[in-house]
Amino acid sequence: MTTSKTVVVVGAGSHGIGSANHIKRELKDQGTVKLISISDNAYFLPAAIRLPLTRDYENIIYPLTDVVDKDVEIIKDEVLSFTDSAVTTKSGKVIEFDALVLATGSRWSSPVASTFDFGDNHEKYFEEQHDKIESAKHILLIGGGFVNAEFVGELVAKYEADIKSGAKKISIVHNADKLLPDGPFYGENLRTDITNWMKEHGVKLYLNSKGVVSPNDPHKVIINGKEEVEADLIYFGTGIKPIVPENDFVDLTNKQGFVRVDKTFQAKGVPKGNIFAIGDVNDFEYHGLIKREDWSKTIRKNVALYLKDGSKAKLTETSTFENENIPSVVSLGPKHGKGQLPLPLFGTVRAPEFLAVSMKSKTLFTEKVKKMTAR
Repeated sequence: MTTSKTVVVVGAGSHGIGSANHIKRELKDQGTVKLISISDNAYFLPAAIRLPLTRDYENIIYPLTDVVDKDVEIIKDEVLSFTDSAVTTKSGKVIEFDALVLATGSRWSSPVASTFDFGDNHEKYFEEQHDKIESAKHILLIGGGFVNAEFVGELVAKYEADIKSGAKKISIVHNADKLLPDGPFYGENLRTDITNWMKEHGVKLYLNSKGVVSPNDPHKVIINGKEEVEADLIYFGTGIKPIVPENDFVDLTNKQGFVRVDKTFQAKGVPKGNIFAIGDVNDFEYHGLIKREDWSKTIRKNVALYLKDGSKAKLTETSTFENENIPSVVSLGPKHGKGQLPLPLFGTVRAPEFLAVSMKSKTLFTEKVKKMTAR
């Protein structure tokens, strides 16, 4: 690179922060990295399931300046649209770039949500969620995927006595015969263990079922088009919605709205080749944090190679999980958890509960999050 280049990273989640830090470290004084975020804070999503109950924000929501390298320029704004040469923000700025990294993430359902939903007003948001949960006699969740399963684990941990006495009721409507997504990542043993744990702890499960809110009553859910179930608090968890600013690229996203990328993180629908996407916004099957460090290193290398050689650059492919069981722990409150460990030769085995609790459930990684995010 003979002249200074500008890289814009949109989104300051874990992958956005990692990308911005790594790319700037690679470019050194040969390039400028601008990180655009809607919030002044970083939000650690894996620990968010506990926030509506504890409102303990330490190491879950914290200033970006705690984890973003000092020579990365942080711009607080919202990107409304982009081309292959510039982004346009809500404040009216047009910020030109040589390479763009979309790390905008996805919108998560309540009560987890995202900074895209609550900005810097997280305390107000989680206080409201806490009050709704406290006063609710029946909490019903539509969707029994990973996040909802962990959130129900938190509810059981706090309200176990009320659930046993009948003072509080928790229900899950799920479209398969076992909880967690019915796909390659979670083995039958883990899905069975989570499903049985819920039943044993008094959670009502509507399996192989679909639920929709009644058009006549927002506090009633119609299950399988027949049974009406009344609940004073309803949460949805049937998938995430990728956040992609407005653009004119015809084939940028797939039918679900995720940015189509190669394993180099390069967006497939951009002829110029200078737009990359990482994290929950791209169409990788796996979006978790296990691969985060590898992904940050790959995008660091590939953006630098693109800035040097343009469309002729020979980019490096990253590794990800595809059609296979993954190492995983489902937290069920701070004292319980179920997990699986894929092992060579032995296949996927159950993780001992004490290991699941010590690895994840007890703290949800909050004691190491800043160090991990800043890497």
